[in-house]
Amino acid sequence: DQDRIPDSYERRVGLDPKNPDDAGEDPDEDDLNNYQECRIGTDPFDPDTDDGGENDGSEFFNQRNPHEPGDDVVKPPRLVAIPGVNRTIIRYTLPILPGSREIKDVTYTFEIQRCLGLNGEFQVQQAVHHVTDTILYQYEDTAIKNGQLAKYRFYSIGPNGERSAPSNIVTVTPTIDPYPPHGGIVINDGAPSTASTLANLRLFANDGFDPEYDFPGRDEYDPNSEVSGVSDMMISNFSDGSDGIWEPFSETVEDWPLMPNQSDIATVYAKFRDSAGCVSELYLASIRVLEPTSTPTNTETPTSTPTETGSPTMTPTSTPTVTPSETPCDIGDDDFDLNGDNEVNAEDLLELLEAMANDSTDPKYDFNCDGKVNDRDSSLFATKWQLTIEP
Repeated sequence: DQDRIPDSYERRVGLDPKNPDDAGEDPDEDDLNNYQECRIGTDPFDPDTDDGGENDGSEFFNQRNPHEPGDDVVKPPRLVAIPGVNRTIIRYTLPILPGSREIKDVTYTFEIQRCLGLNGEFQVQQAVHHVTDTILYQYEDTAIKNGQLAKYRFYSIGPNGERSAPSNIVTVTPTIDPYPPHGGIVINDGAPSTASTLANLRLFANDGFDPEYDFPGRDEYDPNSEVSGVSDMMISNFSDGSDGIWEPFSETVEDWPLMPNQSDIATVYAKFRDSAGCVSELYLASIRVLEPTSTPTNTETPTSTPTETGSPTMTPTSTPTVTPSETPCDIGDDDFDLNGDNEVNAEDLLELLEAMANDSTDPKYDFNCDGKVNDRDSSLFATKWQLTIEP
């Protein structure tokens, strides 16, 4: 395409070898056009080829090596965006400079850029001169209104005009209700275990301001905010929510299918969303799923039918017998006091754990009468923890 950039280079880095105009373009905004990037061997789609923090153009024009991260003199901050009522708050870090283990006595200037809408262009808002002993590491934008989506990015500017690569881009939308719901989830009214893989869930959520919400001390409740109300919930058996869907909030869910892991522990996750779109943190509850024990049944041993003979007559009787596999599990509180000191304590637990480690089959430790001494017995033991036995 006669743009002085070899076709092989253009194909390798993702440029168009048939476009004669891309030589003067700067897609990564590092102040080097594609032709210059080709000449010095940097990536035209990466503003910081060596990942040292300073952008390629700043290094090149200040006679440093854009392929050597150790000579970079500025780094970008990391950003977190927080929505407010007709405002946005952008929190940022103070990056440690290369070759330094601390940020003491380092002066920073940040160039703040904002983009309105998903497809808008970034515009410089202002430059913030920042000294490390300043307490408030945040920028507040009050020139934005509720429902208006905005994206932000920062650049670090050095004392001699050095320029960092861009920070991460954060997206935020101010809202009349900036506070997420808070709540929780309970399985089977808080029971520690169950013999069924179907459970009843109880959920509770509130969209009012949570005084325990993790705000730094400089944040206060915004009196201009409104409570939009909890509208939706997502319930899942996986922490990433991959099997969950947003559905209208309900305080109860019946027959939720549990998915126990290899340790027979089933965990259910829940999060909540309000009408303003704010999503809560992830809440969870767990329960142990036990194998159901067999119910003992009586069987009658047949006796001879009395006959009309001269022999003495016998009154028929039924003798209940219990098959060995159906032996009743008659376990009382005192059976958990393994060392007989009238208290279920750590000494009893250690004895039980030793029996489990030795694969014991001693009925003394088999609290659920399944012929095994395992974690199901320790689960039952946990329900009696610190129980005092009356002598």
